[in-house]
Amino acid sequence: RSASDSHHHPISISPCGKYSVEFAECLASCGTGPVCLVNDSFYEAVDVEMMRAACAD
Repeated sequence: RSASDSHHHPISISPCGKYSVEFAECLASCGTGPVCLVNDSFYEAVDVEMMRAACAD
């Protein structure tokens, strides 16, 4: 396999097409995880309610 094949992570898109989830190798915030990036906003110590609020914007 080529290098691009062995490191491929599919993008998941919601049925409505409004949201997608993509793999990120590292967001460099191990001490404050779980972390995520929503558009250009970085979130630390993420829980379910924080994700709901981030996706509602």
